[in-house]
Amino acid sequence: MEKIGNLLDNIDQAKYDQQVREILSDVDVQAFLSEQGLSAKDAVVAQGINKLGEFYRAKKGQGLSDDFTPRLVFDGFIDIAYVKKPGIKANAHFLDIPKAVKSANFKEFQITDARVAAIQAASDFVKNFDRSKLNKGLYLYGSYGTGKTYLMGAIANSLAEKGIESTLVFTTNLIEEMNKRMFSQDKNDLPEYVERLRRVDVLMLDDIGAERVSDWVIKQLFDILNYRYQEELATCFTSNLTLNQLEERFIKDNKDGSDTVSARRLMERIRVLAREVELSGADRREF
Repeated sequence: MEKIGNLLDNIDQAKYDQQVREILSDVDVQAFLSEQGLSAKDAVVAQGINKLGEFYRAKKGQGLSDDFTPRLVFDGFIDIAYVKKPGIKANAHFLDIPKAVKSANFKEFQITDARVAAIQAASDFVKNFDRSKLNKGLYLYGSYGTGKTYLMGAIANSLAEKGIESTLVFTTNLIEEMNKRMFSQDKNDLPEYVERLRRVDVLMLDDIGAERVSDWVIKQLFDILNYRYQEELATCFTSNLTLNQLEERFIKDNKDGSDTVSARRLMERIRVLAREVELSGADRREF
């Protein structure tokens, strides 16, 4: 009798082979290979199957945005480029964010003495944003219900008006989504999801510090933020914790408890990418 482990391996391999056949039989993929003088048996095609798969799924609308058209390119290796669709303006993408935040704007954000500094910092970030340099983002911290997420939404929508793409995502759900995709039968699911977050003009991680901490979580966050630091891409955060409190949480509340060095490296990246700004005030709970 065949061992269960071997049987499962065979099933996974069969599914993978079927996916490869579907990708290589796609009309546009075949046209691209023909234009480049390539065949399915070429080593460069096998090496580029992940990119061909990403193109195939993007065509079917499986991605973070429907505003871009995928295009295959070849320069000694297969890659994919995303071209903004005609007439589509830059968007603010909201993942697992309350509906009210999606239409947020500065005009409707109630100004109080406790909020002035944070609102000014947010306004300056939008006003001074320059793609040619590293724009230091904001680390907005404060108590529950002070409007941190709403203010990030206002920033995202204001940036969109200037043609700047952004993604605002609830960090806990981001980690859960990454974990789910890691165990997906589609081996490209996680890399493609992470790649979009790594490359977006402005990434906003909402409520960082609320997620369950582990070595794996710290590594995933570091990989994203380190890439954005190296590529000089702006990143913002909201949290109920100060930066010092967040570092303490990453170290002390790590369920693995085995890697304090990685936690400190992650915090170094956060401090380089964003400046700490307090948003205080009454608990409004409407955002």
